[in-house]
Amino acid sequence: MFNPCPNSHNRRTSILPLFPEGTRTLSDIETNIRNNAGISSTRKRDLLSALRVISTVLQASTDQIPAKTEWLRARLGKIEPAALGLSKKTWSNILSNAKAALMCESVKVGHKRTFGPAWQVLWDRLHSNQKISLTRFMSFCSTQGINPPVVSDATMADFAILLRQSELRKNPDLALYYLAAGWNKAVERVAGWPAQRLTVPRRRVIFKISPDQLPLSFRQDLTHYRAVMSCADPLQEIG
Repeated sequence: MFNPCPNSHNRRTSILPLFPEGTRTLSDIETNIRNNAGISSTRKRDLLSALRVISTVLQASTDQIPAKTEWLRARLGKIEPAALGLSKKTWSNILSNAKAALMCESVKVGHKRTFGPAWQVLWDRLHSNQKISLTRFMSFCSTQGINPPVVSDATMADFAILLRQSELRKNPDLALYYLAAGWNKAVERVAGWPAQRLTVPRRRVIFKISPDQLPLSFRQDLTHYRAVMSCADPLQEIG
């Protein structure tokens, strides 16, 4: 019997704001399948059932799950069928049916990225290399109705929560570093960009320890080394 993931009743926050407006969801796929006269009723049942299982496994309703094959593959590839009470063969069949659902002819693949008017103006002024670090954040702000002048560190913090949850980036902390750095460069170089800067996260963690915590032998060697290096006469013997 299928056993949903632990805490599957706690629905996840939608990550759709990280994607361009108009991104298709599994709910759109369900509608396409139901309206597709070329699919038999039995096949429709299997495809829709697979999408419902995926929805349960990912702890989100189908209208909150992007119909993005790469994103789904990364998330579902981590699932152990035994944890769901399913055999490997059953789980494989579910994935196969879900993939088939995504490939229905009525589903359009790809779309042009669009933003709200205020963000679109800024987007058009960015160079291609600047867009790499800022695109997803701009999509997030646009879909959330956050206008450029009110973007702040709090906005980036909200974005960071969704980014980490979405698992869209292997290293979200590095992505946030480039986001803040890219935003601040745009403040300086892009006409009409908001004046407020974002706090750039630290990429390195610096640890400090007291000399007393170091081994005695190391401290003795360090004292000797300092004495050698501070001596004006390189031939002078130091005990």
